[in-house]
Amino acid sequence: MTQVKYIIQSIILRKDRFTQREAEQWIRQHGYKLTNPDITRDFYRFRQQTPLPNVHYRTVELGKDGEMIIGYPNK
Repeated sequence: MTQVKYIIQSIILRKDRFTQREAEQWIRQHGYKLTNPDITRDFYRFRQQTPLPNVHYRTVELGKDGEMIIGYPNK
């Protein structure tokens, strides 16, 4: 059986659950790359990798904390 490899494009944390400092701590504690977040009205978005062509992206929930954007290379 072949494992499907995926990439993590972004981690998106909810502003109603975290201050920016708490979100940055969460990113570090979970072993993700700490970048300057894109800040929207509701979210802190920590980009882990620039979006790539020929990759199918989807959103995965991180419980009440936020979301993760992951990508699977097109075959």
